[in-house]
Amino acid sequence: DISNLETLTFLALNPDGRTLEYTDEDGVVTSIDLGAVIDAFETLTTIVDNNDGTFTYTDEDGGTTTIDISNLETLTFLALNPDGRTLEYTDEDGVVTSIDLGAVIDA
Repeated sequence: DISNLETLTFLALNPDGRTLEYTDEDGVVTSIDLGAVIDAFETLTTIVDNNDGTFTYTDEDGGTTTIDISNLETLTFLALNPDGRTLEYTDEDGVVTSIDLGAVIDA
């Protein structure tokens, strides 16, 4: 008989959406305020786009770090030529490669 070895406990979210209620094997209910738990462990940080290829990260102590991603970015373009038949791909170095869609479709 394992009934004396079984432990019944419950964990439920209170209807307020903020409190967990833990019921132990003796039926004792312990409330856990999730707002207080989050407040105790929350850190406030921000990341701001400087619109120049950099971001500024501000940590929970107010310290700032600038993150430069401008050298990680590649600018490429793909556009349909006005002739309606040719795609023009411009790579990050400005080199244009033309792709004749008619030839691709006919192939």
